[in-house]
Amino acid sequence: MTHFCYFHGLPGSSAELYFLDAQDIEKPEVLHPANWGTEKRHDSRGSVSLIGFSMGAFGALKAAAANSAVDSLHLIAPAAPLELGEFLHDMAGAPVFRLAARHPWLLSALTGAQGAVNRFAPDALLNRIFAESPPSDKALLDDEDFRKASRHGFHSAFVRDRQRYLSTLKDYVHPWAGLTREIRCPVHIYQGSADTWTPPAMAEALARHLGNRCTLKSLPELGHYSALHTVLPQILRS
Repeated sequence: MTHFCYFHGLPGSSAELYFLDAQDIEKPEVLHPANWGTEKRHDSRGSVSLIGFSMGAFGALKAAAANSAVDSLHLIAPAAPLELGEFLHDMAGAPVFRLAARHPWLLSALTGAQGAVNRFAPDALLNRIFAESPPSDKALLDDEDFRKASRHGFHSAFVRDRQRYLSTLKDYVHPWAGLTREIRCPVHIYQGSADTWTPPAMAEALARHLGNRCTLKSLPELGHYSALHTVLPQILRS
């Protein structure tokens, strides 16, 4: 039996897996990207498979590099090391990463403001964040459960767990591609062709960097969250 550990996105939380509630699928163990050392085997006779979504890939890759017991690694719309290419100009979240690298105090102020907007005008924040998203992602905004899960993730990152959110972003923007040399398990990348958060070029660069141990599957017309909703159930059923 495979034990799945899922590293959620940032901003994000365990609530982003709400869509699994209506499916006959056992939910994975959910971890914050910063908690990459806490994944564990619950059954020594079974296998451990890690899943990283978006910024969660940062934690999942670190975990796979540090834990030889990991049997497989699945990355959905992964936020790859920035040093692998010139990606920022194609990333919807580029301003956040630039602030994390150059002006962390401004990022802290921005995060506080986002937390306030999420409390008093959550729909305005959601609509702003998804303004440049592809149709496959914008369609999710019609689902109130998706909006609720997104608000929960924003509150978790911008308010409740703000310092860990900020510290993870600061760690991410510094070079870390070298640690992937320690990964021994097969890596599977799933990337939406219309993703505006983690562009396809980022997934392609990561796949090249990982070499023969990695496979890359392109998902036509899918964006960031629509890729997650499409692929995660397939992985958990495998």
